[in-house]
Amino acid sequence: MTVPAKVDADGSPYEDPDGHFEFISHADWPIPERFTKPEAIRPIPKTSQRNYEIKKSSTGLGVFATRDIKAYELVFAERPILITHDNQQRVYIAPPPKAAGGKPVPVSPKIQGIMTQHERSSRIAWEKQLEGALGRMKPEDRKAFMDLTATFESGQWGPLSTRIKTNCYGLMGFDDTMSYEMTPEQARKVKVHCAVGKISSRINNRCVLH
Repeated sequence: MTVPAKVDADGSPYEDPDGHFEFISHADWPIPERFTKPEAIRPIPKTSQRNYEIKKSSTGLGVFATRDIKAYELVFAERPILITHDNQQRVYIAPPPKAAGGKPVPVSPKIQGIMTQHERSSRIAWEKQLEGALGRMKPEDRKAFMDLTATFESGQWGPLSTRIKTNCYGLMGFDDTMSYEMTPEQARKVKVHCAVGKISSRINNRCVLH
């Protein structure tokens, strides 16, 4: 879905001055209520001057300060171009039991095959969702996304999901912590989202090309 909606309540076209973003949620998760109410989408705070520039570095394009910045000073703020679930494994698999001596018992080939097939199908479905989201973006937003470098396990993911894995940021307020100590019921409720921005995703947060 596009947030804020590009159509007003009366059906007339609407362009938000701070831009729109595409939101992809897991099929089993409710859409955050804030995304369905235009009045809940807050304006992006502005800075009095531009405090950064995007330029080439030894590890690709990066964000560099153009002046000395004080502690707690707002450097920039932006609305992301995409927020998506993180496509983590949604079928809870308990940790392998341990035999005498504390060594894990190997997972059977049958169970391993089921896990591998589920993961492969999940990644294909996520790539299709991302294709739909990019199709709804403005050309300049779509170009900004495709200009991002894709380096994260590129052989295991599609061209769009690889860019997410390389350049995304976890979102405060959306994330839960998952651990093996969780019950299956708790694990099913984990909701992890991440965002891609035109500026923020150029910050070298993974020590790889951006």
